[in-house]
Amino acid sequence: MTTFQNQVAVEATIAQAAWGRLFRAAMDVIAGCFARPETRATAAEMITGLLAEVDTRNCWTLAEALGHPGPHRLQHLLSRATFDHDRAREQIARLVVHELAGQDVVLVADETGDAKSSTGCVGAGRQYSGAIKGVGLCQVAVHLAAVTESVRVVIDRALYLPKAWAADEERREATGVPEVIMFATKLQQTAAMVKNALELGVQARWFVGDEVYSGRELRMKLREFGLGYAVDVSHASTVTDGAGRRWKARQMINKVLSHQWMRMQTGHGTKGTREHDWAWLDIRADDTPDGHPDGVGVLVARRHRYTGETSFYRCWSPGKRHPRGAGGGDLPQMADRGNLPTRQDLHRPRRGTGDLLELLDALVAVLADRVRRSRAHGRCHDHARPCPTGPSRSPDLPRTRSFSQGVRSSHHRSGRPTTSCTG
Repeated sequence: MTTFQNQVAVEATIAQAAWGRLFRAAMDVIAGCFARPETRATAAEMITGLLAEVDTRNCWTLAEALGHPGPHRLQHLLSRATFDHDRAREQIARLVVHELAGQDVVLVADETGDAKSSTGCVGAGRQYSGAIKGVGLCQVAVHLAAVTESVRVVIDRALYLPKAWAADEERREATGVPEVIMFATKLQQTAAMVKNALELGVQARWFVGDEVYSGRELRMKLREFGLGYAVDVSHASTVTDGAGRRWKARQMINKVLSHQWMRMQTGHGTKGTREHDWAWLDIRADDTPDGHPDGVGVLVARRHRYTGETSFYRCWSPGKRHPRGAGGGDLPQMADRGNLPTRQDLHRPRRGTGDLLELLDALVAVLADRVRRSRAHGRCHDHARPCPTGPSRSPDLPRTRSFSQGVRSSHHRSGRPTTSCTG
């Protein structure tokens, strides 16, 4: 073997040993959440299977990768095994807080739907879901994720219970919905999850969400929590400029001159590099809680460089300067929907399966990120090779770069909004 091959073999051995230590520590954290040791052992095997390089992840393919004679053990784990989900979720959230300490964290809210064949499943009804590309019979759950430069991990979730379901006592009793669970809007569910995450110690400064999470009620709560935000808004949403005039978003952005749009790259997608034209305008915040400072509010516009299609984002920063993204990056990196976390398409035989899978996904993401960062840290101390700059990345994450273009502070002038972007 050559010197390089020896070095690669040593790194692989060290990484495997580090993974083994972290994996055992993580399983010890949630060991008390399972009623039987056999269930705990199967959960550990499930995590190993989730890390296997298989084209499709379901109980059949994972069982084959693990050497099981059939999918029955994994299906039993997901559909019938007993475990304390709330305790496991809290323990894993604390593990995530510990692993992400010192990193810039952005909290991301997003919802996903699971198509159903009947209304017998809890919360199932005709409602909109992007996962099924329209309105259909489905369950909808709101997820909260912690996103850093190197990892994206779901730390909390809440099943949305429509009003019809919340008011139907017969169906609630038949499906075992606890009496303490009442109807709550998605904004209220998101606010509760963000509050819980901050109380557990998640050190986040920003919140990101799509148009569903742009309501004034949630934005006020986020400001009470001390978080800045960047949320999608429609072109018909109303904003107020520095002179106190009210505009539709599409009308206000027409004030931006052609040379004031700034072309910026925000990452890489399946069709190549993402490049859009960007501009932002200072606006007055309409969600200031009593006793809180005004901060800085901006309306960000993203225009497709070929089609001219424009998207709008409402952003607010608690400081006196214009909003900046996590890790010193620019705000468009957070506003770009391509940087939001996605859930793996895993087989869920029946109600409750998604809870355990989300916990296992969280463990996989955090442990894998810890191993990557440990290996990068080890390479930094290897004097035979140059140290890589910046945090290590997972191959499946979008690669973004820092932008050299600056953004200057603007001053409001009476009668018209003022742009804040350099041409």
